[in-house]
Amino acid sequence: MSDSLYEKIQADARYLNLDICVQEVAQLAIKDSLSDDDIRAVSIVFSYLREKKTETIVNTQLRLSRLPLKEPKTFENFDFSLIHGKQSDTLKTLPTLSALYAHKNLAFIGPQGWEDTSGHGFGAQMLS
Repeated sequence: MSDSLYEKIQADARYLNLDICVQEVAQLAIKDSLSDDDIRAVSIVFSYLREKKTETIVNTQLRLSRLPLKEPKTFENFDFSLIHGKQSDTLKTLPTLSALYAHKNLAFIGPQGWEDTSGHGFGAQMLS
């Protein structure tokens, strides 16, 4: 039996907020005469529970983020022809991510309280 399997069980248990160390797992294996296959099965169960917890956390964060999950806004499905204004060309260059690579901040300026993502009436400015 490799020590790495015991350490993996300990790491998964800690992620699940369970207070169990390598020595406790090893003592349990000796006390209950667990075979290598039994320890491997325990490791598989802990790995599954860790993955399930991670998936639950991600799904909860996505749900609470209020992002549109069914039809997310992407550069591919955004109609840039609707953008008008002084610096509309700046907004039309967003898919290139040039502002990101240039380490520039972007400020989206529009009417107060307007949260529409269609691009109507918005202007963009590159900030240093």
